[in-house]
Amino acid sequence: KLTNQIMSVSNEELYQQALGYLRRGFSVIAVEKDKKPMFIWEKYQQQLPTEDELATWFFEKNPAGIAIVTGALSGIVVLDVEADGDVTGLDIPTTPTTKTGGNGRHYWFKHPGYEVKNKVRIGGKKIDLRGDGGYAVMPPSQSSKGSYEWLTGLETPLAEMPEWLKMYQKIKEVQVQSSVRVPSTMSKWEKIIYGVPEGQRHDALVRLIGKLQAHLPRNNWDDLLLPVIELWNKQNDLPLTDDEVYATYEDMSVRYENGEPGPRKERPLYSITELLEHEPAEYPFLVEP
Repeated sequence: KLTNQIMSVSNEELYQQALGYLRRGFSVIAVEKDKKPMFIWEKYQQQLPTEDELATWFFEKNPAGIAIVTGALSGIVVLDVEADGDVTGLDIPTTPTTKTGGNGRHYWFKHPGYEVKNKVRIGGKKIDLRGDGGYAVMPPSQSSKGSYEWLTGLETPLAEMPEWLKMYQKIKEVQVQSSVRVPSTMSKWEKIIYGVPEGQRHDALVRLIGKLQAHLPRNNWDDLLLPVIELWNKQNDLPLTDDEVYATYEDMSVRYENGEPGPRKERPLYSITELLEHEPAEYPFLVEP
C-alpha cells in the first residue's frame, strides 16, 4: 500500500536524478517543500538549465525537490489527478505515472506539438492539466504532504494525449480565437467547431452532440460533453439559448440510450478532425449531412 511517509533524500541524490532528467531533454528546476520554485524560473520555459546551474541549485540552495517544466521545450504535458479525483470511464493509456506527495497521480503524456494551455478542474473534477507555462514535481521530491514516487517509470514510452483531453483543449482554444477567420480549406466538422450561422445552429448542435456521445463514456457526459457544447455554442454568430442547448442535449441523450442497448463497443482513437469526420454506423439517429 502506498503511503505518504516522508523519507530523507540527500542533495546528491536529488542532483543525480535532476541531471538524469536534464539529459533526457527535460527542463528541470528546483522547488521548496511547498512545491514552489526556489527562483525566477520562467526563462526555463524557453531554455534548458546547464549542468553547472543544477549543481549550484542542489548543492548550495538545499531544495526539497525537483520539478520539470511542462510544455513544448520538455516535450511533455501532465494530467494531475488529486487523490480523490474521479477518472472513472476516462481513457488514460499506459504512460509514465507518478504518485504525488498527497497520494494523487501524475500521468505524463507526449506534447502534441501545438500550445497546450494549463487548465484546472477539468469538467468540474479534481483533475488539472499542466501544459505550456506549467511545471510538475518529480520523484524523489519531498513535499509537506509526502514523497513522490514512480509507479510507471520512464522506461515506458510517453503516450499521446488522450483524444478526450485534446478535444476539451481544442474547444477551449477556439473559444479564445473567436475573431479568427475560418479558412475555406477546413472540413465541415472543423468549420462547425468555429461556430455556425443562425440557420445552421440546431443541426450542427445535434451532429456535435451525437459525435461526442459516441466517443465519451456515458458517466462523463455531464462533466465533459455538456461543458464542451456550452463553449461551442458561444462561437456561433448568434448563440442558442441555454434552454435550447440543454433540451437538445437531454433529447439526444435519450435517443442515444434507446438506440444502443447493451455495453458500448470499443472504438479506435481519432485526432479531433478524424473523430468528427467518422460516422459510427450503429447510431442511425445522427443527422445526415
